Amino acid sequence: MLSEKITLMKMCYTLGSNPYMWGKLLLFSIWVRAFKHWQASGYGWKFSVKKFGKVVQLYLKDLSDYFVFKELFFEDDYGHDFEVGDECIIDIGANNGLSALYFSLKYPKSKIYACEPDPRTFMRLVANALGSEHIIPLQLAVSDQNGFLTFYSTPRAISSSQVKRNDQAREVSVPSQTLDTLLESIGERVGLLKIDVEGAEQPIVEAWINKDRVNNIVGEFHQDLVNVDKETFFSWLDTFELETFERGPKRTVFYGKTR
Repeated sequence: MLSEKITLMKMCYTLGSNPYMWGKLLLFSIWVRAFKHWQASGYGWKFSVKKFGKVVQLYLKDLSDYFVFKELFFEDDYGHDFEVGDECIIDIGANNGLSALYFSLKYPKSKIYACEPDPRTFMRLVANALGSEHIIPLQLAVSDQNGFLTFYSTPRAISSSQVKRNDQAREVSVPSQTLDTLLESIGERVGLLKIDVEGAEQPIVEAWINKDRVNNIVGEFHQDLVNVDKETFFSWLDTFELETFERGPKRTVFYGKTR
């Protein structure tokens, strides 16, 4: 318990851009951990945080935002140093835009195409994208089909997915493209591709053909939300030299560069 408090204080001190923000981050973190179902109104609480020697404005709304923020900005889940240069980044499953903001700070020369299909979450992505001129929000699901598909939107954005995860999910029809179609429409070489789509990684990767257009990849595999085992899934990515680490019994983070 004491170690958790120390870690929390260290996170707030490290990431807050000034003493006022240290306190505001600490207050928000304590509040959402104590009141797990609470959500701030509007886009959420606005923060000014520092990372990689730069300062950015962002919004945090609830407990799920807190965990995503902590994993990205403090624990550096996507902190591997990829050779991206000035090539573009595609963020599939951009959610509320925190990962796109992280990439914009880490790779300041790159454009970031941030794909998020959930209409409610997309508005929060747009709000957070205002913190960087390099983020291009796309209201789009990436899947194994072009056209439209059924997406399951939940009050907690982190649980929204192409896979129905709970009875609170609301069905919405959203535009969809295959990864190959998206790559063709962007028309640029991709320095980094990120895939974190809460179980939809299986159809995306299984249908993906033109892997030679991507230099580096990072993402998450959700064993409990797909119909294949890890060995099969990662065999579809055998054009990349992958490394993995477990973030729990059913969640594997993977990253690597093209062979």
